[in-house]
Amino acid sequence: MLAGPAQLRSTAALLGLLSVAGPASAAPCVLEEGPSAIVSAVVDGDTIGLADGREVRLLGIAAPKRPLDLAEDAPYAPGETAREALAALVLGREVKLSFDGARSDRHGRVLAQVHLVDGRRAAEGKPAAPPASAPVWVEAALVAAGHVRVMSRADNRACAGELLRLEDGARADRRSIWSLKEFAVHSVAETPRLFDRFEIVEGRVLSVAEVKDWTYLNFGAQWRTDFTVSLARQSRKSFKEAGIDLSALEGRRVRVRGWITRLNGPMIEITHPEELEILDDAPQKRGKRTDRGG
Repeated sequence: MLAGPAQLRSTAALLGLLSVAGPASAAPCVLEEGPSAIVSAVVDGDTIGLADGREVRLLGIAAPKRPLDLAEDAPYAPGETAREALAALVLGREVKLSFDGARSDRHGRVLAQVHLVDGRRAAEGKPAAPPASAPVWVEAALVAAGHVRVMSRADNRACAGELLRLEDGARADRRSIWSLKEFAVHSVAETPRLFDRFEIVEGRVLSVAEVKDWTYLNFGAQWRTDFTVSLARQSRKSFKEAGIDLSALEGRRVRVRGWITRLNGPMIEITHPEELEILDDAPQKRGKRTDRGG
């Protein structure tokens, strides 16, 4: 069931979180500074239009999008709340773009981290003025307030770790979308009904297999029907550099995020370490299994 306005905190109250959640400083990641521009439009919760005609897709986040089976004229509270929060932060204000890796997507939109130039933030709908040395990092503000989820890219991941930390806090406090069932972190057992959508899934890895150019994390005894995480050979280097030994994940409880596709059973392909979080310190051994790769 879709969330209604009564299930969400008011936009004004949520904006107040931006002043206490801690994302007021510049991104704690190495970025290449770009130009400044005035925001003339807010398309949705993660996309803005600039006065010079460019459209910017905010890096590292994904705002709630209208479900495909929902009528175009039907209200969708989670998406509208995210859009209103972003508009309250940036609409009509000067922002500075910063880059990390790829600078545009296949739609021709600019890919950038975004900061308010004047350092102002919206709190309870009223502008306040923190020190000029601490400009509001827009993506972090939206994540900390619980309006959006973290969705990083292999070619734009410098700030993903800090955004994930902020998401953890928002989820623990059940802020905004994290109070809604449709945005819950799902169990492995739920994945067969979640095809063709971006989701976050938690479960214990039953086995790890390497087959030709792919590594598979199997979460069930039957790889033809159970949930699996896949990783292409060219993506392994970044995991090694991050200190993640994929072969040692058997018995470990993990959280993965990505687009759930159907390849035999439900599957998420991951491409970089920030899409995989290890949740426990020691593996739990399991019994006999029939996994991908034998």
